Amino acid sequence: MKITITEEGGVPVLVIGEVFSGAFIETSEGNRMGFCLRDDTVEFSIIPKGSNETRWYRANMQTLEVVEMRVEEDFRKKALDLTNEIIEELERHHIKFEGKLTHTGRDVMAQMIVEPFLRKLVDPGVGSTEGNE
Repeated sequence: MKITITEEGGVPVLVIGEVFSGAFIETSEGNRMGFCLRDDTVEFSIIPKGSNETRWYRANMQTLEVVEMRVEEDFRKKALDLTNEIIEELERHHIKFEGKLTHTGRDVMAQMIVEPFLRKLVDPGVGSTEGNE
């Protein structure tokens, strides 16, 4: 984490950079906002004082799009569920994986194979390389 104080328009500004494991700002009432920097995104959370509920959002710094991460988690869960169905169907046809396919292995399979395929079905422009020369 890198912390500096700069001046913008004659006003001191606290700049926190390289926040890869997360940081919080907190009001005097105890409400918090957490944030974490990723490659092209910023993830942030809203944490009301005394609440067990936290809402996470992801802001794409290139497109300025902000999405609630719960939607992403639901999508990932659907990809994992579909992966499990695919594996079960393959096993019904006597196509076996060498060794035991662990939960982590299934999760990786969901993220690397099934999720990109599902995203392409939902939004055919995802993953397109047109115009990226």
